[in-house]
Amino acid sequence: NNVFNLKTRSIRKINDLILLDKIGQGGFGEVYNGFLEPDQFTIFAVKKIDKKRLISQNLTKYFDSEISILSNINHKNVIKLITTRQTVNSHYIVQEYAEGGSLLNLIKTFQNDKKEINQASVGMEIRLVAKIFEQIVSALKYLHSKG
Repeated sequence: NNVFNLKTRSIRKINDLILLDKIGQGGFGEVYNGFLEPDQFTIFAVKKIDKKRLISQNLTKYFDSEISILSNINHKNVIKLITTRQTVNSHYIVQEYAEGGSLLNLIKTFQNDKKEINQASVGMEIRLVAKIFEQIVSALKYLHSKG
């Protein structure tokens, strides 16, 4: 499913980084899916961050610190930093692509999909919430151990 027909897409190339579709918007820029050449089969999430915005809000040192921290994190429940790229105007943060979307999107979808509430669905909801909570606690415990 991760093979893209590049002839039908508007793509942007930054050295070996290929940006495909815009999949989100954040406070400092946009999020795209993309890949690193020559591997077109591994799709990543790519955050494009406007350097002018970082500078104007005096956040460059925090950005550098965040990249340093992310590069040292390796836990199954934390999205991994793969690499970074930059141009004159932008930073590009290449991270694992969470195919299911964010936890917030999962919660919103779950709330919107509620139909009948019965004992079986409540039990399933409790198990799902417990599993998510367990993963969050595991990730937080790991992050705290890293300082």
